[in-house]
Amino acid sequence: MVREAYGEHELLEQLGQVDPAVAADFDLSSIMKAFGRGLPDPKTEGNKPRHLSNFRAETAEVLAKAALADIYAVEFPVSEQASKPNANQPVLGFDGCGFVALGGSTALVLVTVKGSDDAERPPAIAQDLIKECTKAPKEPDKLCRTLTALLLRVKSAALKASIIKMLELLGKAVLPKIVVAPVLVRGKISAHLDDLGSVMSSVAQFSPATTYGLVLGVGTALGDFGHSVMLKARAD
Repeated sequence: MVREAYGEHELLEQLGQVDPAVAADFDLSSIMKAFGRGLPDPKTEGNKPRHLSNFRAETAEVLAKAALADIYAVEFPVSEQASKPNANQPVLGFDGCGFVALGGSTALVLVTVKGSDDAERPPAIAQDLIKECTKAPKEPDKLCRTLTALLLRVKSAALKASIIKMLELLGKAVLPKIVVAPVLVRGKISAHLDDLGSVMSSVAQFSPATTYGLVLGVGTALGDFGHSVMLKARAD
């Protein structure tokens, strides 16, 4: 999933479009090794505390988007990571932006992800989820930039039309249909719906957005998990 988030499939597609007479001059295994070297490298983050590391955060974000796609049928046509010039720095903006069919039309899904090994239920970081989900649907300038960036990269004509309609509404000072998706990723502490209790009791603050919430668990310390995942992604 990490390799896919960083554009592995798109790269292979483009390599397949190269003139066969020219493609014969390239060594595909070397190209894919170069791709792997461009993925996040935990070693570059030095002695940064694990809970502040980019590899920990990005692994949680990739998991969150996969779960939202599986459970709520959210479509993520563009990966934020694929266009990052520095893989070891965080993605700017929302943790994830997708689309979902809702009420007969398409809604923009704004994803906020937090990881926590805090034994409390809900963990303290749930308050950050509440703050970010409250702000997300009420920042039209950020929504305009996000939708414009997505429009320039999506391939589906139908989805392009939906995004253009959303931009038109924002240009008229009207918010498009929005879903906020707070996702809490647990490490050694088992995941439980109570972890998201304070977030879900605050959904009135997220208005006019709809809310899709999730709690996920990986069964080991999040920092160790992210470190291992990124090393494997670089090596495969």
